[in-house]
Amino acid sequence: AYEKGYITEAIEDLTKILTISDSNIEARTLLAGAWYGRGESNRAIAIINDGLQRYPLVEEWRTTASKIFFKENNLAGAFSYLNVELEDAGKEFYTLKGNLARQLKEFTAAESAYQQLTEMEPFVGNWWLGLAIAQDSQAKFEQALKSYQRVIEAGGVSPQSVSFAQQRIEALKG
Repeated sequence: AYEKGYITEAIEDLTKILTISDSNIEARTLLAGAWYGRGESNRAIAIINDGLQRYPLVEEWRTTASKIFFKENNLAGAFSYLNVELEDAGKEFYTLKGNLARQLKEFTAAESAYQQLTEMEPFVGNWWLGLAIAQDSQAKFEQALKSYQRVIEAGGVSPQSVSFAQQRIEALKG
């Protein structure tokens, strides 16, 4: 029903599924999406929060809730769902967490997220740039210098980012 666009029927069916199996990740995520699609973000968040009360480490629910808050321009709310340590979280989780943390000047959390991303994909310059900025913002200048150098080595970033990294390298070398 959900895939065919029968949202009312989908909501009924997904609600039934959750009464049988409240830990069903896909059903809860789709149900939240259906409510959000209807413009009822509070109801969507309530569905996710209900699941997170019993299963607090479900990455997909945390990511979904974060995206809802982000779309509502509530960065702090979005970040609150990601400001946890999850084992083996995925790239999307850490990307959202790092970007939001950096925007909110939560540089310790940003550093942690970008560190995870550089371990997952060591040849992505943007992850190194996020890590370098987070370290730089915490006055971890030796670490930041190494991370800025990795930005240049990894490449794949904008010319402005390369220029910024080069400027910070020169400033940190002093």
